Amino acid sequence: MKLTIAIPTYNRPDKVLNTVKTLLSLINDETCILVLDNCSDVVIKDYIYENVDVPNTGQLRVQRNFINLGADGNFMRCFEYCKTPYIWILADDGIVEPEAIERIFLELENNAGDDVVGFNFGSNYTSRTETTVAVGMGDFLSKIDNFENFLFLSTSVYKCDEYIKNIRYGYWGAYTMASQNIPCLVGLSNGKKLIISKYKIVINILDDRTEKWPDAQQALGLSALLEAPLNLTGLEYEKFGKFLFASIETFPRILCDIILGVKFNVDKIDDYHIYLYKKIYKTSFQFRRNKPKQYLAYKACYLLLVCKPLLKLVLKSEAIRKSVLTSSKFNIFVR
Repeated sequence: MKLTIAIPTYNRPDKVLNTVKTLLSLINDETCILVLDNCSDVVIKDYIYENVDVPNTGQLRVQRNFINLGADGNFMRCFEYCKTPYIWILADDGIVEPEAIERIFLELENNAGDDVVGFNFGSNYTSRTETTVAVGMGDFLSKIDNFENFLFLSTSVYKCDEYIKNIRYGYWGAYTMASQNIPCLVGLSNGKKLIISKYKIVINILDDRTEKWPDAQQALGLSALLEAPLNLTGLEYEKFGKFLFASIETFPRILCDIILGVKFNVDKIDDYHIYLYKKIYKTSFQFRRNKPKQYLAYKACYLLLVCKPLLKLVLKSEAIRKSVLTSSKFNIFVR
């Protein structure tokens, strides 16, 4: 076996089942599937085996954690159970291109050097016309065409022996919501190569914001990546920060996260919420575009947070309440 397709999952039995069914119709003799059940309410192994004709070739394994390790903890666990030289971590709802595995193996054959730490493939986020090679963090920041695609869980394949040299940084970065990327970035900072492939292997069609990682949580988490040991110069650090915060939503949306967290009960907004709101501002503002507009938005939303009578008055508008409900879904402010 050469490639493991690892699928971390929690409480989404139907989605992981559909993904496994798709993959079983696509895999070759050098590929196996590993499902990591993060202690779901439904035992995923039983659910899959009841609904799939499992091959007797050993190409499908389902491992269940005794406790819920959190999403990022489960990402790292994939590497612990991987028994092949390469691993592709795929979201349990991943929409896989029919030629994905063939395309992965083509890049593996063309780039088999010991100095490769991983491969970033394309998705509907990208329009690459050629495969490029990034050596080191500076080169990576110059050549990566879409950082959101790099952060997208399902677009990367890693070379396990190089990746696990720095896996401790993945556990360190569990809070970042991008823990799977950190060992790869550390490898790049040590002069390893990342292959930026022109081939697309997955499609992301997440239109439902209720399934999207909350904006405030992304801002808080991704900001921690700035503390990773990546040996960046001043200009590289600035560029890296801009990449991180390019996809983070505006301060009004983060305010909506807080309102939803307290279920529109404005009186429950306290120093905890204000502290996190101010922290998001402090960690992200220097990397945001259109700073004057962002600053005014921050101050206006801050005024609403600290002036509860004014916020209550604003929320009397039915149109605004509907806008808040459709803007985001957030759980870090729920206590």
